[in-house]
Amino acid sequence: MISEVFIDFCFIRHPGLQFKSVVEEELKNLFPETIHWYLDCNEEDEYEMIVAELRGMGRWSTEDEVIQHLHKQATDKFWEWLQGCRIHVYPVRKGCASCG
Repeated sequence: MISEVFIDFCFIRHPGLQFKSVVEEELKNLFPETIHWYLDCNEEDEYEMIVAELRGMGRWSTEDEVIQHLHKQATDKFWEWLQGCRIHVYPVRKGCASCG
């Protein structure tokens, strides 16, 4: 089943080279072409922070299925850098939601 997917991730690490490109590569490996993202990057002396906003259509029907996918596919670095997330999955249904 195809669903509308909204995911926000917050990644934080100590400053290093090319954090944005590393996060983008991780997201490319984790999500299909129908999921698009925007990265907001901030850097301070002691840390780098990236907020990733992902939107699109996915094959998951629940938030738990997305989490299971992440547990199977994400690298150790993904989990090390991940500081927070918000996941919403809205399955596509026939008709409108107001009909009861």
